[in-house]
Amino acid sequence: AGQGVPVFKNLRYAVNRPKNGYDLADFTGGLVDLQQAASTSFPATIDGMQCSAIDQNVPECGNESTMPFFEFARPYTPDLTGLLAGLTPLEQEVVERLVHSSGDLSVASGVRFSPGACALGLEALLAGVPILTDTAMAAAAVAPMARRTFGNPVRSVLDWAPAVAPEGGTRAAAGLDSALELHPGAVVLIGSAPTALVRLLERVAAGAARPALVVGMPVGFVGVLESKALLAASELPQIRLEGSRGGAGLVGASVNALLRRAWLDRHG
Repeated sequence: AGQGVPVFKNLRYAVNRPKNGYDLADFTGGLVDLQQAASTSFPATIDGMQCSAIDQNVPECGNESTMPFFEFARPYTPDLTGLLAGLTPLEQEVVERLVHSSGDLSVASGVRFSPGACALGLEALLAGVPILTDTAMAAAAVAPMARRTFGNPVRSVLDWAPAVAPEGGTRAAAGLDSALELHPGAVVLIGSAPTALVRLLERVAAGAARPALVVGMPVGFVGVLESKALLAASELPQIRLEGSRGGAGLVGASVNALLRRAWLDRHG
């Protein structure tokens, strides 16, 4: 663990405060170095988050347990079937992974799917479309699964963001503009930046290419509920988590569930 400690001393962040608030996605500086150090110092932790029991049939994953998801959760609730009532099998797998990743059964009640969203996302992932995320942390959550399934490129929109947020905006929203110009039709994950989600919706309303799927789960209290309401009112294929919960881990879990199912459907 010693190799990973010094990077914390250099961790810095800049919070931009536009008129409509700020985004967690605007953290910068040592964050990427922190992830790299963590993956070097704690490889079991980073990869273990993806190589859980539900991934046992996906290449390069371990076989920590063969216990089904419901057996993991059974001690915590007397009625598990009600959590998944009315969902398609693919939607159920996404919800199961969100619950598994968060350790919170109540997450299931807040997940929303537009009709056919999971199937559309799965088809796009099978075709190898890029996966765009609003943070480096979300990209890190998806990249291992993408690498060992279909090799989809995974990039954070902050790779295209200016060093300083534009006046009245955020780096994530600015980076999203450039990312979508280069990668129309991508699968887009928003776990931290409500302003990036709003910007995406504005672009589509103005005639830009629609993403193949939007996973809209920004976390927090500033602009989050409003951005999710706008997404809900749109016609974009979407997986959404209502309320203030969300984050990089949950958007990553959603897409990892789709990648896993796509791989198993193709390779058995």
